[in-house]
Amino acid sequence: MHRYLKSVGFKDIYNAEYRVLLSNVESKPDNQIIELDFDDDKIIENVKEYTFMTGICTIGRLDEEKGYIREYSYPFFKGSELSSTEDVEIIKSSDNECYQGVIEDNRIGIDLVFFINDSISKIRKVYKKNKKVDTKSVKLSGLAGSGKILFQLTDTKINVKEEVLDNSREELYKSARKGDADAAEELSSKDFETYNILQERIKSEDTMTILQSYIMPIGIECDKYEILGTIQKHLTLQNPVTDQILHVLTVVCSGISIDVIINEKDLIGEIELGRRFKGDIWLQGHMY
Repeated sequence: MHRYLKSVGFKDIYNAEYRVLLSNVESKPDNQIIELDFDDDKIIENVKEYTFMTGICTIGRLDEEKGYIREYSYPFFKGSELSSTEDVEIIKSSDNECYQGVIEDNRIGIDLVFFINDSISKIRKVYKKNKKVDTKSVKLSGLAGSGKILFQLTDTKINVKEEVLDNSREELYKSARKGDADAAEELSSKDFETYNILQERIKSEDTMTILQSYIMPIGIECDKYEILGTIQKHLTLQNPVTDQILHVLTVVCSGISIDVIINEKDLIGEIELGRRFKGDIWLQGHMY
């Protein structure tokens, strides 16, 4: 059973209930796409929305001998905020018919990996062609397993300095990725300088009063992250099946906007615009 079901309003359901839920998705989908695979098997994608831009998707195959076989299912949430305009490299899972996108974003200096929740038929066509999407619209979203609300930083002088440093670092990353050895050396020097400053400040300050935002990979799964960012928008939803309350937060982390959805029962603190959200997320995204 998928551990991020609670993020879209299905917290504390049992395996038997989950099986019934999946059967309902497949028998009464809001959208169904059928496509032929390489070996003439039919790939069937069933999508059912329960609240705005959230729901459950199942992927399966129709085998001539065994009939319909479900391969996997997942909860989804599609964000509405533009997150990136960089090209996306597409990677296919070796186990089943699912895909991940990789963005080289200079604002954070790492490759950002996300689970693609666009329709399988669209992604398969792109993957067969060149495995890369020249897109100007990537909208990232996060299904949060847990999270808490932190107060905003009040030292505006520090925030302005950090913004200037971030812009400078972004330009250096662009140059370093193109093979500029001087830019790579300057980046290393800046990182070492930042490390020394943090080591000194952390002796007398709490970590959360030093860091404005970050996005950091966690665990062994490459599309799972811990994030800290400023809340810019807030929307409340309710799952009509379970009546569970969900919060959608537009969070800005290192200059990147991510729409995060979290079950009210998994959130600690009072939401206010300008405060910060800290939590672990499964990063998803769509490009169409």
